[in-house]
Amino acid sequence: MGAAGSSHSDSVTDAIHTGSLARTDGQVVGADIDQTTLAADQQSVTAEGLGNVTLLNDDLFTSQLEPSWFDLVHARLHLAPLGRGSEQMATYLRLIRPGGAIVLEEVDPASWHLIPPAPAFARLKSLIGEAFRTAGGDPTSPGDWARTRAPVSGGHRR
Repeated sequence: MGAAGSSHSDSVTDAIHTGSLARTDGQVVGADIDQTTLAADQQSVTAEGLGNVTLLNDDLFTSQLEPSWFDLVHARLHLAPLGRGSEQMATYLRLIRPGGAIVLEEVDPASWHLIPPAPAFARLKSLIGEAFRTAGGDPTSPGDWARTRAPVSGGHRR
């Protein structure tokens, strides 16, 4: 897969289109657990003539994708909503081949600032965090993981 779009929501097509990955000579694999999402994404793949894109039904937490096969694993907005960051990262790390890259696009409330500070904005941040936690997610987990547990390869934090 020149890129692996590991997905647990409706963002397989987002992964496919990220950086025009599907318009390369490589192969792109999009994975999702939801058949309805896969069907909609297949329509987009077909309409755009993306012959190098394969869509698979695969559960991130019991993935049957081949270990160490992907050059790139991309996930967008999956760590925070699902609240299972350690499990997800274990899967991504299992899928990536040595020297490959993992690209995460995540919510990180630590980066949300308003100048000058306003009580309404602080309340909004609090409500967003509460909504994530109520749904079983954790909006702080992606940023915490990236800041404290990102794998180090060749002496460089990735």
